[in-house]
Amino acid sequence: MKLKPLRGFGKRLRDLRYEREMTQDQLAAALGYKSFSSIQKWEEGSSTPPYATLCKIAELFGVSVSYLMDGQETFYDYKDESGNRIIKTDTSAETVNTVLREAELLQNYRDLNDDGKEHLLQESRVLRSMPQFQKPL
Repeated sequence: MKLKPLRGFGKRLRDLRYEREMTQDQLAAALGYKSFSSIQKWEEGSSTPPYATLCKIAELFGVSVSYLMDGQETFYDYKDESGNRIIKTDTSAETVNTVLREAELLQNYRDLNDDGKEHLLQESRVLRSMPQFQKPL
């Protein structure tokens, strides 16, 4: 699935890169890219990296893919056998896919005029009322 560029991703990526005082060239090299042009496109919002690259970016900066895409961190906080606090971000394909789809739906909603937004809400209410589209309990 080709991802539509999502609002906010480029700014979050740029902010993370600035916090670590990395250049676009350095980030590109860390991700295995030959030049900074892909990083530049992601940061300006004209494209979105593939899933595997999102996972690498998340690991590199110590955040979740969910944070990169929608600004919300998904993590699990627990302690290991020695009592040390461990925070693990969820970068599973299922979680990432859900976040990407929700972010795309939200972006599509935001791109509509008021009439389109109302129509989308009405259609979603109809779908929610139909048993074949309801999630099992």
